[in-house]
Amino acid sequence: MGKCLKYIVILIFFVNAIYAQNPFECRGQYFLSLTKPNRTTSELYEVKIDPGGRMISLDTINTTVGMILNAMGYRITDNFIYGMDPVSKRLRRVGGNGVAQDLGIPQGIPTTPIYFAGDITPDGRYLLLIGLRGAAQIVKVDLEDPNYRCTFVPLSILNPGIVDIAFDPFTGILYGHDFNLRRLVTIDPNTGQVNTSFPIQPEVGELGALFFDSFGNLYGYGSYGSPDQNKFVSINKTSGRIELLATGPNSSGQDGCSCPYTIDLIKTVSVDSTVPCS
Repeated sequence: MGKCLKYIVILIFFVNAIYAQNPFECRGQYFLSLTKPNRTTSELYEVKIDPGGRMISLDTINTTVGMILNAMGYRITDNFIYGMDPVSKRLRRVGGNGVAQDLGIPQGIPTTPIYFAGDITPDGRYLLLIGLRGAAQIVKVDLEDPNYRCTFVPLSILNPGIVDIAFDPFTGILYGHDFNLRRLVTIDPNTGQVNTSFPIQPEVGELGALFFDSFGNLYGYGSYGSPDQNKFVSINKTSGRIELLATGPNSSGQDGCSCPYTIDLIKTVSVDSTVPCS
């Protein structure tokens, strides 16, 4: 019996070691989740962008997250990535090793929409979701509630075609791209008012991944010039102009998020001139 108990303890320790989640370290990274065609699990990458914004590469974190991961955001209060399975409506949490943990179905989440668009509020409390189909509204998943209770904010537009959203780390403005309107939009998460005054970008289809870098520059991943979901683009958040940057892996679903908060050290001199010692 003692030997059997020893093996059980070892097995429990081994299982806990497998499923233990360690947080990310926030270093200004940008993350991309890709779900390849006909796959039942997503892949997670760290996106590397050169200072000029023209050279992009993907560093693999995990090619098998273990579950479908979309509508995701980086939570600065605990340094985990949270996201959704768009179809099953199950909440996911991803740690630094790129493995997803299933947190169940949030309480009260509408089941008709498919959730591709998501980001976490700057205070880390809510995962905001916008679905395709169903009611035109923001779904707020309370990450501080043990049941992940949902509340709702109606949107000012009907039939939104928004498949990702991202908060500007400097201004707190929430941006999205609406493939029905073919343009960049901004969204007030408190009132649901959607600003659609940006110009149409006819080359751009669905941008399933939006994320900001540490300098407040907005990027996207999705379709540009063709239905293939494999293009990196830069987005001018002032003019709404979208430009092609590079081609990446093809996918049937993708999402992006970032931890763009870094520390800048600034050196100042208190006087304009110095005098020699006497």
